Amino acid sequence: MRSALIFALGVSSVAIACAGAKSSDLFDETGAGSGSSSGTSGTSGTSGTSGTSGTSGTSGTSGTSGTSGTSGTSGTSGTSGTSGTSGTSGTSGGPTNCTEGGNECKSGDFCNRIGCSSVGTCSKKPTQSDVANPVCGCDGVTYWNDTIAATFNASIKSSGACTAAKTCSANTACGGGLYCNLDRRTFGQCTTGGVAGTCWGLPDKCPAGGASQKQCAQAAGDRCTTYCDAIKAEKTFFASNNCAN
Repeated sequence: MRSALIFALGVSSVAIACAGAKSSDLFDETGAGSGSSSGTSGTSGTSGTSGTSGTSGTSGTSGTSGTSGTSGTSGTSGTSGTSGTSGTSGTSGGPTNCTEGGNECKSGDFCNRIGCSSVGTCSKKPTQSDVANPVCGCDGVTYWNDTIAATFNASIKSSGACTAAKTCSANTACGGGLYCNLDRRTFGQCTTGGVAGTCWGLPDKCPAGGASQKQCAQAAGDRCTTYCDAIKAEKTFFASNNCAN
């Protein structure tokens, strides 16, 4: 606005000057106009005062540090565990099933079929005994005792000699290490009846003592043998009370 005012004042001054001048003053002979005098420069406006800077905000106070937590107490060491006792060795698996004539049992065992059942269990063979206590095997063979039956891998059907026994004769052997028992019981039976006998299983060595058996072909005064040895001879024999020994 101040500049506009200065501009108006300049225009007014020019108008006043022109009003007092002649036309000849305004134009020379050639018709050119004379230059007008320069107007006075307007005064510069005063600069505005700078705004005052705002005051800086006050710094906030730092927070107080928290107190350190107290350290936990160390746990007490646990006592060492007692050593466990060693486990007992496991027993072997249950009895092995077996069948007559099978090969399921290991060496030194036999298939013990209680009551002559079709399936038995493998049992250890006992040590042989030479004590006479006859038993009847499931195979119809009479054995000197149960330990001898086990030696022949035979199960026991009943005690005592077999009544329905496996038969043999002087001409037909039992086989399998068995002996044909040709006991005639009395001398009178030596000359009657056939020569059929029954198969027996005997100990490897017959027991000594009790010699009272005599072969039918022997003379009256000949020596007698034990019952076990008389069977092993596989000759007809009988019980005699007329022995030379």
